[in-house]
Amino acid sequence: MEITKLVLNFLDEHLWPLILTVLIITFRQPISDLIRRAISVRFNFGGSAGGLEAVPPASSNSEDIEVTSSLAPIPEKEQDVAHQQAKSGNNWRFSAYTAFGKGDLDKAKEVFETHLRSESDPDQRYFSEALYLYFSYSIGGVTESINRLNDLVDRSKSEEQKMLALPWLAACYDSTKSYEKTAGLWEVTLREAQSEQATSGAARGLATAYQNLNQLDRASEVLSGHLEALEDQACRNGLLETLADIEKENGNEQVAALIYELLMEAKPGDREILFQAAYCQSDANLPLLSLRNYETLLGLAPSNAYANNNLAVCANELKVKSKAVELYQRSAELNETLAMANLARKHLESGFFNEARELLNKASSYDNPDKDVASALTTLNTREEKDEKAWKKLRKKADAFHQNSLQYIQAYLSSAHAPSAFAGQWMLDDETVIVTTVDGTSLSAEWETKPPTDALGIGFTRSAPITYDVSLKGSVTNGSAAVEYLKTRSKTSPPSGLLGAFGSDPVDCFSYLTADASTWRIFSEKHDKDFDMTLRRVTT
Repeated sequence: MEITKLVLNFLDEHLWPLILTVLIITFRQPISDLIRRAISVRFNFGGSAGGLEAVPPASSNSEDIEVTSSLAPIPEKEQDVAHQQAKSGNNWRFSAYTAFGKGDLDKAKEVFETHLRSESDPDQRYFSEALYLYFSYSIGGVTESINRLNDLVDRSKSEEQKMLALPWLAACYDSTKSYEKTAGLWEVTLREAQSEQATSGAARGLATAYQNLNQLDRASEVLSGHLEALEDQACRNGLLETLADIEKENGNEQVAALIYELLMEAKPGDREILFQAAYCQSDANLPLLSLRNYETLLGLAPSNAYANNNLAVCANELKVKSKAVELYQRSAELNETLAMANLARKHLESGFFNEARELLNKASSYDNPDKDVASALTTLNTREEKDEKAWKKLRKKADAFHQNSLQYIQAYLSSAHAPSAFAGQWMLDDETVIVTTVDGTSLSAEWETKPPTDALGIGFTRSAPITYDVSLKGSVTNGSAAVEYLKTRSKTSPPSGLLGAFGSDPVDCFSYLTADASTWRIFSEKHDKDFDMTLRRVTT
């Protein structure tokens, strides 16, 4: 699948954007509509399935936004995309494809040669010949075509031209599951690459070959290893998109979701990326980021029924029920049937404020309404105000989490800091000095702390102060660390009595070092944990 995307991305960025646009518009809808109708996604936040469904990234029918088929689930085999494109238009590709499918090799050759006589651009002629040979091999069953395609690669006039044929040669190998050959092809190309475009394309091709060989760690290393060396943002974006796919397949769903934050920094306002990012972040149990990105998308395209529905799923998970109902209703009014189903489920729960207000206003219009009507209206107004304040607070938290997450994923992918940079002495805000040790990529720190007098607002004193044992344990990747923060009442503290153990549940955190490694920021990865810690390096 990635092989075909490489070709389309390359054309989009360098040769024929107009032609590619026409192809996308022509071929997108039949594929993506079929996929969308075939897939029903049952959303799961943090392992708690609520039965509310979110629309997966696919082609949108909203006039305000188009989510192209590149965001829909891609067919398992790379050639499927090319075959679908060939079958979807009345051009030489369609005619040649049809002829190959019928076994009429002479007709296919005649169609292709007629096309070449009308095409003067050498790069387009070269690309067309590569595509023709690919169809000849994959559809026509002409085994000799792969050798001719190899020769075509060798006859390329430039590196840019060579990159137009290489993906189709790789697709031929992939069609017979010869992934080792594909990997060898891209390894040589990567070593010989001169331009950033060729380096990016070869790195993505090699990573995809490793992915097909189930060598996901090697695939990730190839992409992250070349990411820092590239200056061209379009090339970096291509690597990041592929890296996100591979990290997700490797079980690192949160890393994949956070990579989209980098993509959005590079392509602000890109509606397709916003939708994909928000969807993946919800799936990775990062609803704050999902909230932020769906809201940004709806600021650009308020009539996007799918985004309204999916933001409602986020609001429901974040326990702002009235906002969830409001968004479901908005999506349902835009004729999104999934939102209607979700709204039907919500009728079983509380929180339908609009319906409640309609009923109460109707009751208030009668003479001598029951006194409970006025009381219920007061309660409703209070609850709406409370929920609106909660929503505003979450939006602010989402902005702060976005900034920290961006720094974290940059530190995760950058090799500027070695894991050992976390080792040493650090000072907390209360001037407590702690010592962090790093063994390989394992990080740990332990210390004892004492809360301020009257920390609970009770105003009592003790002869023996309450102390706590605190620990940080986790794994380091470059200048980032995923850690668990745990604070428990120490055994030397006085008995807890009726007030409990004064302990806390472990907090899973992301953390990162600043560029100069003088500051270590730690923040909770969970939206419902208000935890943020800053440590400063102790210099001697």
